[in-house]
Amino acid sequence: VNIMLNFNVNIPHAYHVLKLTENLFEQLKPLHGIKEDVRKMIRAAAMLHDVGIKLQFGNHHEHSFYIILNSGLLGIEQKELLMSAFIALNHRTNKKIHISEEYMGLLQNEERHLIDQLSLFLQISEYLDRSMDGVVKDVNCVIMEKEVQLNVLTTGHSVFDNMIINECGKKFKRVFNKTLTINNKVIISRR
Repeated sequence: VNIMLNFNVNIPHAYHVLKLTENLFEQLKPLHGIKEDVRKMIRAAAMLHDVGIKLQFGNHHEHSFYIILNSGLLGIEQKELLMSAFIALNHRTNKKIHISEEYMGLLQNEERHLIDQLSLFLQISEYLDRSMDGVVKDVNCVIMEKEVQLNVLTTGHSVFDNMIINECGKKFKRVFNKTLTINNKVIISRR
């Protein structure tokens, strides 16, 4: 939390993105088949994915990478920290990434694939909370033969489902060989 406070991270947004990422990870287990414990990597990447915004908004994902990598987080192994940094780095789409090849060389192909999968969940979660107001109350994933449908329950307004499909759909198809679709139901909350 100290790193988040030092870099003025939007803490409610970070927690909401973490919750959504963990939710997607759990519901899509039949699809990704990850058996190892990746909770620390998901937590570090989700909570710190926007930490680089204080340095530069446009390329904050690259700054987040270096901050996470050099954070010295307790309770997480160095390799997990490197992978967390890559997961956070890859939460942005269609952005040129200028990270030294020396870091990529430290990863095996299986680890790169794991980063691809986990960063995709983070990326979708980031887009689900794009407005940073926590409107997504629930996500239910339906895995079908050729597609995965995200049934999203929001309050107040809808999510940017077209943007999510445009930004994450190709990567989803590449990583899981399924089409990503979104069904958004908006409910009005009474106060």
